[in-house]
Amino acid sequence: MMIVAVAYYLRYNLSYREVQEMLFMTEELMYAIRAIFPFDGRDKYLTLLKKSK
Repeated sequence: MMIVAVAYYLRYNLSYREVQEMLFMTEELMYAIRAIFPFDGRDKYLTLLKKSK
């Protein structure tokens, strides 16, 4: 994630605060995903996603 944030910072001329907010939002999203799909059930969900494509 850090590499992506640095790339956005350099490419789109973002401020340090904007990069911080972007990383924080990503972190919050990951916590939400982990809460909804526990670690042991995540593989089953990803398998369902691959089959639906």
